Amino acid sequence: MAAFVSVPAGHLRPLRLSTAVSRRPLPGTAAAAPNGASPRAPRRRAAAAGIGMVTTPKPGSPSAAASPAPPSAAASVAAAAAAAVAAMPPTDSSQLYDVVVIGGGPAGLSLSAGLGERGLRTLVLDASLDTPWPNNYGVWLDELEALGLGDCTSAVWPDAVAYVRADGAPSALNRVYVRLDRHALKRRLLARCRASGAVTVVQAAAADVDVSPGTHSVVTYRDVAPATEGGADPDTPPGRPRMVGPVRSARGAVVADATGHALRFVEMEGAPAGGDGPSSLDLRGYQAAYGIEAVVEAHPYAPGQMVLMDYRDDHMQGSAAERTESATVPTFLYAMPTAPTRVFFEETSLIAAPAVPFEDLKRRLYARLAHDGITVTEVLDEEFCLIPMGGPLPVRQQRVVAFGGAAALVHPATGYMVARALELADEAAGHIAGELAAAKAKAAASLPAGGDPDGELEVDADAVASGVWEALWSVGRRKQRDFFNFGGEYLRRLDLPTIRDFFSAFFRLPRQQWAEFLSFRLLRPGERLAFGLGVFFRTTNRVRATITPFGMFHGRGKLLMSLLPLYPVDVPPPVKLPPLPEEGA
Repeated sequence: MAAFVSVPAGHLRPLRLSTAVSRRPLPGTAAAAPNGASPRAPRRRAAAAGIGMVTTPKPGSPSAAASPAPPSAAASVAAAAAAAVAAMPPTDSSQLYDVVVIGGGPAGLSLSAGLGERGLRTLVLDASLDTPWPNNYGVWLDELEALGLGDCTSAVWPDAVAYVRADGAPSALNRVYVRLDRHALKRRLLARCRASGAVTVVQAAAADVDVSPGTHSVVTYRDVAPATEGGADPDTPPGRPRMVGPVRSARGAVVADATGHALRFVEMEGAPAGGDGPSSLDLRGYQAAYGIEAVVEAHPYAPGQMVLMDYRDDHMQGSAAERTESATVPTFLYAMPTAPTRVFFEETSLIAAPAVPFEDLKRRLYARLAHDGITVTEVLDEEFCLIPMGGPLPVRQQRVVAFGGAAALVHPATGYMVARALELADEAAGHIAGELAAAKAKAAASLPAGGDPDGELEVDADAVASGVWEALWSVGRRKQRDFFNFGGEYLRRLDLPTIRDFFSAFFRLPRQQWAEFLSFRLLRPGERLAFGLGVFFRTTNRVRATITPFGMFHGRGKLLMSLLPLYPVDVPPPVKLPPLPEEGA
């Protein structure tokens, strides 16, 4: 998740994001902490993201532009960016790039590295090139190891548990969970771009994409002042990059939007381009969370253990109003202890529409900690998280292609995306390279006698983009997403007892099944059917009584079509899990 949507705490409502303009934070102020809840003010914001979450700063705060990292991390990222830029080919406005990538988060840089390694001349425009990524990511270790990134971790928990059972007992997940070292990953991807010799990365902000030429698109942009220059600019709103120099332009046979959920350069199905009137974007759910990186006197977690989900609500039993709120608006705790006296806590609404307000999540978190006897002595970081989930897919007949959040790659039922984007980046780069190679071959074959085959070849830019879109969102992947969309839309309708019953059955499935669901697998219709039946027969009548009618009438048959083997699918390798611990170990 490379880009994020900024909203002020206390004003969290569904957002309609236009495809035509960039979004600004909604007006408002951040919610205050409960009296006495935060002994010290937070120094900086940036803690580990929850179930695939995106972090958002408080608008207008000093951290709104980017979350400060420890000096060593910030310096290492700035040095890596400077080394990458120094070793890369300079920009050339007269050159036709094969691909212009807008956005340099995990999705954008991983895609760019794959393009460069295929010899495609690639230009990357990233306004925050020299600063650390502001959001952290929690992922499964097996996913990183499959990508050769098993060393890009900053914390590892061999023992992940979930509290989802009605009796309050933990469910052992037997799957290793990690915090992704976002600084190491950014350095790794920049190094790959530099080593390819074909990628140019520029610290710049894209302003517009002109798709009127038939053989290429034109991206206009302005350079951004490096963060190391410091100094306030009275003409630049807080949290916005400081533009320097004239407006420039770059031509690309393909333009890829990797700017995340802002949807500045891509159009979504059923969403008016101007953002006016009813929109399919209004149908999305939202994952929201409030988190703190805290120093505590002590915590109850065993060494090497993290809590993926804690749906217990003993802290919400003080009054009838609290009990009703807890039952009707379920939230859970996500806890990542990194030392005997340091933990990242996050109170999370898995998916809701409208989103649960930040101030409610903050109040619940502090109530939970007080009930559990956890005394916070210092708040190091504070985090506000929001991620749109589900909703429409991008229009597949459009010139600008997308990747990451802009391409709707977020898991509609869990919010996970970063591992999937890193995995699909190489595949997407291959699709782009293949479409461009075919288009260039066709253009070369049509050259008149005596034409220069090494000159600029005029490709059909619309046809190239269409081919890439169809490969990225094949019919098999669209049906797979319909199934996950069903899951997300069902979960957001559940009360606390029903959602506990659902996840209790979910984690009693064979580990491979629930792991494939969380990792955006289950591409074969038969796998999805087996998963659904597995939950159905393991769960309670309360879940069966709600999921059956919803499944019958949801999406005018989309769920049924996602379960029928009527279309080809490209199946990735299965998730490779470590062996289960021996019985009694």
